Amino acid sequence: MKLKKIGVLSAALLMFSQICWQPVKQSEVYASSDVSTMTAVDSTYELIRELEGFSPECRWDNTQWSIGYGTKCPFDHPTNGSYQLQKGGHTVTEEEAREIVKDLMDYFVNTVRSNCAGLSMEQNQFDALLSAAYNHGNVNACPLKYYLQGTLTAEEAYNQHCNWYILSGSMYEAGLRNRRKKEADLFFRDIPINSDRVNTVPAVDNCSEDYAGTYTTKNVTSYLNIRSESGHSLSSPVVGKIYPNETFTVTKADGTLAHVECNGVKGVVSMEYIQRVQETPSIQTGDGDVNNDNVVDGRDATAVLSDYSRSSAGKTSELTATQQQAADANKDGILDARDATAIISYYALQSVGEVRSISEYFASLH
Repeated sequence: MKLKKIGVLSAALLMFSQICWQPVKQSEVYASSDVSTMTAVDSTYELIRELEGFSPECRWDNTQWSIGYGTKCPFDHPTNGSYQLQKGGHTVTEEEAREIVKDLMDYFVNTVRSNCAGLSMEQNQFDALLSAAYNHGNVNACPLKYYLQGTLTAEEAYNQHCNWYILSGSMYEAGLRNRRKKEADLFFRDIPINSDRVNTVPAVDNCSEDYAGTYTTKNVTSYLNIRSESGHSLSSPVVGKIYPNETFTVTKADGTLAHVECNGVKGVVSMEYIQRVQETPSIQTGDGDVNNDNVVDGRDATAVLSDYSRSSAGKTSELTATQQQAADANKDGILDARDATAIISYYALQSVGEVRSISEYFASLH
């Protein structure tokens, strides 16, 4: 009789548990894997290449000389001083850069595995943590890890990750903020988040129209990625490409990042790989083009000096009236060394990027 009562009670408890117990929502969204079994896949490499961007030359990147897709340059460099984005002399192709990333990825996979030992996650979460490790070095103190451990809510981990290792106040802050947001978005892709409790930080945009003008590529062998303007970062999604020697318009820039328009595509690019197209002002009569070759240079100055020597020796000028008008740079009615000096000075300024018009320059002399 006692046994029967126990059986009835057990059956009742079983029925009650089936009614009251529901699986946690996270389990319904995805099936996790133990981190010790996870590794890099195609999506991992695509994410790294998108966030890092490709640099064919090595450059100083805050803490190290980097090359390719943000990997440490294998060549020797000075270790002292502050280099900012100074470039070195070593180069790699995109194919070589991809191989370097693959060779190094085992290190970051093992870093995430060891820092997150005992935890389970989905591939998109593993990719986000690998990106953080690739950029920071490890993820032992990463807010995303704390979420997996259950010590932070999704909203708390999202907010804290967007502000984790962003080098506040530095030239790298805007790019790092946008990278962290992209990592957080990827990590919580399949997990509902209360948007009212997520505090996103707007991208920093201190661009000036002083940089506006026509530009072309510089040291680009395959293409230069145009990235979305919305993130104002070189870590934003790719929306287009600029090919070598192609011209395009820069509307504003901040010295590191430029807003461009190319073939109907608008976005941002790294200013490291672009240069302004120097506009050659049209040559007009009286603007120093003595020999009529549509260029103001040392040959025009020489022509002025030669004619000045002839007149000083009492000889007749060999220049036509139009050439004499062009040679009289300071418009004082006399052809002498001062005109030659004015012409050669303009040529020197033009050679180092002076884009002031010829007529404006010569007008300032008189």
